Amino acid sequence: WTDVALNFQCIKGSQVHLRFNAGNGSFDSSTLRTTLDRLGLKTRLSDMSSTVKVLDLKLGELLVFPVEDTQLKLNLSVRPVKTGEELPDVGTYSSTLLMEIIYL
Repeated sequence: WTDVALNFQCIKGSQVHLRFNAGNGSFDSSTLRTTLDRLGLKTRLSDMSSTVKVLDLKLGELLVFPVEDTQLKLNLSVRPVKTGEELPDVGTYSSTLLMEIIYL
C-alpha cells in the first residue's frame, strides 16, 4: 500500500464531509481505473484520529466525520491490483482520484 496522510486542523464540534470520485472511471466501488489495461488501484481509507480504524470507502459516496477534538487524521491508501485473468502490461501508469471536501 502507498499512503497519503490527510490531516485537518478543525474547530472542536465541526464536521468534515468527504467524497472521493474516480476521475477516469472505476472497476468497482473501491478500485480506480489506470492508464494500463488490466491494472487498477484499490483504495482504502483509515481514520487515525484516536484508534486506527479502516473505513468503508466507496467511490462516489459521502463520508461524514464529526470532529470531536481539533484534529481529524485520515490516511488514504492505494495499491495496484490486476483486474483480469492476465497480468497487466508492463510500464508506467497513472490514475485520477478527485476529493471533494466540505467543512462545516
